[in-house]
Amino acid sequence: MDVDWYQCKGGVWCELNKLDISHPYLKGLTGVYIIWYEFGIKSVVQIGAGDIQTELIKARDSLAIQAFAKYRLFATWAELPSAKVDAVRGYLSRKLKPTISDSPVSSKSIEVDLPW
Repeated sequence: MDVDWYQCKGGVWCELNKLDISHPYLKGLTGVYIIWYEFGIKSVVQIGAGDIQTELIKARDSLAIQAFAKYRLFATWAELPSAKVDAVRGYLSRKLKPTISDSPVSSKSIEVDLPW
């Protein structure tokens, strides 16, 4: 399945801790998100799903995620129909193996394009 991964203005990856999470674009947006850092290679910290604005606020407040902030955390997300969110999150979690997994992953899987 093709998905559109969001980038910030200028076509660059959004830095989680500099992102304007209150921006109206994020209000009511449902889908999946990926938080990662690059330290030689891309290391995925968390993959999540749900209300993107709410979830990114939680990520900013998470001590476990912020432990990686010294490496510069990035975030991207893709809007999806609610019925496909869990299966896409399941695929991404199995494919990218995030460091932090805070909830069970669906056994269903819908393959999507990776953001990079």
